Amino acid sequence: MGSNIKDDEPLETSPTDDSDLPAGITSSAVRGFAWQIASFGGNRLIIFISTLALARLLVPKDFGVFAAALTFTQYLEVLLDFGLGSYLIYDQDQGNPDQLHIAFTLNLIMTVGLTALTIAVSPFTSALFGAPHQTAVFAWMSVYLFLRGWSQVNQALIQRDLLFKKLVVIDLVGAAVRAGLSVGLALAGVGVYSIVVGFLVGQAISTITAYAVVRYRPRIRFDWTLGRKMVSFGVNSVAIDLLTELALNGDYLVIGSMIGSTALGIYSIAYRLPELLINNLFWLFSGVAFPIYSRSRLAGMEFLRRAMLKALKFTSIYGFAAGIGLALVSRDAILVLFGSQWRGAITPMVIVSLAAALASTTYASGPLFPALGKPGTLVLVNIPLTIGRMAGFIVAAPYGLVWVASVHLISNVVMVVIRFAIANRVVGTTARQTFRALLPALAVAAGVTALALPLRLLMHSGPAAFASIIVAGIVGSLGALLLVDRGIFGEIRHLGHALGHNT
Repeated sequence: MGSNIKDDEPLETSPTDDSDLPAGITSSAVRGFAWQIASFGGNRLIIFISTLALARLLVPKDFGVFAAALTFTQYLEVLLDFGLGSYLIYDQDQGNPDQLHIAFTLNLIMTVGLTALTIAVSPFTSALFGAPHQTAVFAWMSVYLFLRGWSQVNQALIQRDLLFKKLVVIDLVGAAVRAGLSVGLALAGVGVYSIVVGFLVGQAISTITAYAVVRYRPRIRFDWTLGRKMVSFGVNSVAIDLLTELALNGDYLVIGSMIGSTALGIYSIAYRLPELLINNLFWLFSGVAFPIYSRSRLAGMEFLRRAMLKALKFTSIYGFAAGIGLALVSRDAILVLFGSQWRGAITPMVIVSLAAALASTTYASGPLFPALGKPGTLVLVNIPLTIGRMAGFIVAAPYGLVWVASVHLISNVVMVVIRFAIANRVVGTTARQTFRALLPALAVAAGVTALALPLRLLMHSGPAAFASIIVAGIVGSLGALLLVDRGIFGEIRHLGHALGHNT
């Protein structure tokens, strides 16, 4: 595809202007992200609402036991498709059905093996997390891996072909079943198993639905040549995902093993809102950005640079507004939504929210590396960062949850600096372009703080303070954007038109 970017046009004159992006890419990106929010975001919203009920029906230890079992299972989940889904997205070859069957076959082998492994080590993992009498909970979580593994190729096809609309049915049906069943069993006094059973049945429904909405019927196939090619790419993708999982949730491992399941339950509540409103949202963005970046790469590096800078601008604006806003409203959010028994989660939530705001600036660059066929570069960057973060968690754990959360904040500062430097070098952007893309977000941070912080300091905790701080944060964000970048509202309207076009 030809480019209409003039040779003498400096990129920094309009780092987020998408007028020169290939036709259809902006529309595909916006619609894909919107459907991702509707599907996975709706899923998480349903689960969050059910969590509000469960927080008043169950004790912190029940939440901690499930969080510990889920944490261990999620590390193994990363290995399920061994990065083969990432290869299918990167390759963009839609005319080779054998490639899909080979990916399914390798995935099935991993699924069966990891399911057996989870059952075998359940006595050790339950003891590690200080819950030796809950071995059955850890063993039952293996069923999730088995159910999830069968739909890995279906999920990859949805991402590769940008068919995110299909995720709405898959995710929302499973979430509704999970939430309803968990709350019902909790009311019946089942305890921690109310969460476990709801979780497993919900995943079973999602897997069945994935085969109903995606036209893929698996076959057992294998080819050594193609298999080695797929696995060699997948190894780096798996390494990235494992390091990311360890960096984001390594604190759960440390807290559960060093402090206990009750403390882990409190910490998991501190994570609920930042995870729902920031981490999950940007995880969705990464799922859309990877195939979009891959398509932009085929059109030329100029297009890829513009796509990345536009993504950085919008992700940082939202991340800073949401992260700082959540930090300021944390006291009232915990007490009003979850109840006074979770008061210990307030200060950790403040710190985790600020850490999430910083991390939001890295999501625009993360998908660049696999999209350029260089996932190994991101692995080399993340290894020392993850080791340092885990060491910090271990040192901080004896001093309590606040210190563990602080490790996230400090390590994210280091991560942001390093990731920007490497991403700029890989894709060819400059520090000036990066700063200009971040400038609106910095203004938003100042606006939210200026209007919401006084209310947080002057008002007593309660629903009135909760609502007032949220409104002040929104007004502060919009006011800051009006002052420093009025053009962004036109960009948002343009994205809205892209969303409505051909939907």
